[in-house]
Amino acid sequence: MEAYNEASTQRVKEFAGLLNGQALQIISGVGGMFDKHSKFLTLEKLYPNLFKKSLNTKNMTQEQAETAAYSAWKAFLRKAFLGV
Repeated sequence: MEAYNEASTQRVKEFAGLLNGQALQIISGVGGMFDKHSKFLTLEKLYPNLFKKSLNTKNMTQEQAETAAYSAWKAFLRKAFLGV
């Protein structure tokens, strides 16, 4: 039961991260309408570790691909909000 709760919590955290990414894209797009110097965040900028040329998700299991996506989000959010 504890493992199920941890897995559920992890899924909610991942979903929250994805929603946050969508919000950042919307904010970036709307900002671009009012500020000519604003740049739209591409997927490569949002997930730099996920879209590296050396990362091949075709050879990964579903769990490995999800872990890679989660790690990329963590790194992105840390950099975006903490500047680290």
